Amino acid sequence: MNPQEMRDKMMVYICRFEIETNEGVQVRTMKAPRLVLEREYTALVNDAARCDFPVRVKISRSEPFWNQYDDEWVEREYSIEFANNAYVELYGELE
Repeated sequence: MNPQEMRDKMMVYICRFEIETNEGVQVRTMKAPRLVLEREYTALVNDAARCDFPVRVKISRSEPFWNQYDDEWVEREYSIEFANNAYVELYGELE
């Protein structure tokens, strides 16, 4: 890994994790380097993939950007989510 890639991996973000099961939605916020957040999300996805019951895992973060058209700052959400086979069979594909 070159120095720039290492700096990118060590950049700190604040992310929101959502884990949805039959028991409801668990939400937590985590502030950590990108590398740590990626590992946490990957571990949650691997755990969800092994479950026999429906599980959806989502990680998201917001970032402000300047909207030149409206001349204002706007929050944009970036997210990725995973649903295991049991979740898809019960609720359908994620959008």
